[in-house]
Amino acid sequence: MAYLTLDELKADMDPQIYAQVTGGDDTVAEWAIGRAEAWFAAYLIRSDALLPSGSEGIVKQIASKRAQYELYARNEVEDIARDKRDDANELVRALLGDDPAAPVHNQNPAASVKTSSDYTPIDWSTF
Repeated sequence: MAYLTLDELKADMDPQIYAQVTGGDDTVAEWAIGRAEAWFAAYLIRSDALLPSGSEGIVKQIASKRAQYELYARNEVEDIARDKRDDANELVRALLGDDPAAPVHNQNPAASVKTSSDYTPIDWSTF
């Protein structure tokens, strides 16, 4: 799903900084947008979250901040990259109430098996 266009990313950034972090190559920015959108889509899947209606503008900002993070990180400008990542994470928390940087805890298992109290496990080491 496309959350952000190249023109929207360019509009969110100072033109000189955009030129600097992309090297004047729009394909680098498209790569960053793709990575940002994949990150957000994976987060939505992991958290089993649905986007609230009317959140398109916020989602564009999340994708923009994360794409900027990718561009700065690619150029090894770690302080600014970290700020952009934190901005994206804060917007996700505001929108969905969860922290995308937090470790995943208490996930529901895909399946579970309850055994009876007289169950004797097989000793596979004897085979």
